Amino acid sequence: MPAIIIINHYCGTNDFAPKGIIEGKIDNIFIINLLLILCIYGCAKASLFPFHSWLPIAMVASYPVSALLHAVAVVKVGLFAIYKIMIYIFGLEFLHGLFIENNWIIYIAIFTIIYSSALALKQETIKKMLAYSTISQLGFALMGMFIFSSKALIAAIMHMLTHSFSKITLFYSAGNIYTLTRRNKTEEMRGVGYITPKSFLFFTVASLSLIGIPPFAGFVSKYYIMHAAAAERPVNYIVIITVIISSLLTAIYLFRVIYLGYYKTGEEENTLKESNNKLPLGMLFATSICAVFSVGFVVFNRAIMQFIELIY
Repeated sequence: MPAIIIINHYCGTNDFAPKGIIEGKIDNIFIINLLLILCIYGCAKASLFPFHSWLPIAMVASYPVSALLHAVAVVKVGLFAIYKIMIYIFGLEFLHGLFIENNWIIYIAIFTIIYSSALALKQETIKKMLAYSTISQLGFALMGMFIFSSKALIAAIMHMLTHSFSKITLFYSAGNIYTLTRRNKTEEMRGVGYITPKSFLFFTVASLSLIGIPPFAGFVSKYYIMHAAAAERPVNYIVIITVIISSLLTAIYLFRVIYLGYYKTGEEENTLKESNNKLPLGMLFATSICAVFSVGFVVFNRAIMQFIELIY
């Protein structure tokens, strides 16, 4: 609210404009930085550090609701709102020129990425691990935005999309596994790849996408973020290094689950026979569709990029 009042005071309007409304109206660098902080953290659902703790707490919700929370609504609305404000209130060209030498704001996203990835390593339950993973991936989408270039903006939007496909597949798959086995902890995943082969295959596919392994969806958007960073002058090496480090951390906590899932214990057949639960066909179908998008995104990513460029 203070940001809205201040912007209206200096600019005489809060309406969106193609190249922003701040340039030429506000010259005080301190006020501009203050407005950026207020606008970014005013969209608190983007879960930037230190306003991120609500997201893991929200994991009391069921798996389908968590999928909606992480992949479709809420956090994505936070990203969308920040994108709109950066583009149509501040203006990308204005921000790029302002932060070309000292882009301090990108370090908020970088710290969020590394910090939440490290916390995901410590989690004992699948849902908590995926919650901290979401915080990290949202940081990716904002880190791309905070480069403040057209290429980086498109890459950030692409990552928002690829993360949605990957994360909804992960939550649906984990929900399927829990429905059939009542297992929700990392250490309980031993052998589930043989008990629920289809759902765990989808979980594996989405994990590879989230890590950023080609040719899955996550690789496409992470590549474009690094490409945008490399196109900067000077090259934004900190962004490239962050993508690599975070991807390695993501690989550690997700490959651990995949390894346990395909680790035979000899009790898989008995566990399957003892289970009285049956997975609804609709849920298996929904999960498979999301997994297909996680794999097939690479095929139509150019069309999506052209569409984003058109509307931008």
